[in-house]
Amino acid sequence: MSFQRLVTFRLSEWISYFLAAVPPRSRRSFLELLCGCLISPDGWVTRALSHISLRCHWTTYYKLLERESLRTQVLAIAQVRWLLSVLPPLPIVELIIDDTLVLRHSTKAPGATIHFDHSHKHNRPRYVLAQNWVGLALTLRSRSGKALSFPFACAWCPAPVIPTS
Repeated sequence: MSFQRLVTFRLSEWISYFLAAVPPRSRRSFLELLCGCLISPDGWVTRALSHISLRCHWTTYYKLLERESLRTQVLAIAQVRWLLSVLPPLPIVELIIDDTLVLRHSTKAPGATIHFDHSHKHNRPRYVLAQNWVGLALTLRSRSGKALSFPFACAWCPAPVIPTS
């Protein structure tokens, strides 16, 4: 099988696998956004929309992403299942959990609290106003020690509210 046919086959298999996890009503909009993201050089939704010919009004895509018409947890599970079914069995499969701070300037930003900044950058204070985001990735390690990581979930984790007495 030629490389082009192999890529086409894997890509169509991957898209079909994800479409099964998307509600039938949202599949067309999801597919358009996915194709726009695949050909867009940036990770922004607006850039992805500018790379496709819009068949729907932009509010349709907004509703799909912002009003939780699309269950991202179901998509993340589908991605992990697809990866484990397609890739050859490897001796080591790891689940990586990572947290990162997204700096904020306003205390009105949802979940923005004071965090200790572990990066120790010269131009930053030790404690910063930030939101905490946690990401999950599936890392596959070959026998030679090389690793390949597939991030599949990222969620905002608000800081716990400490009651004042």
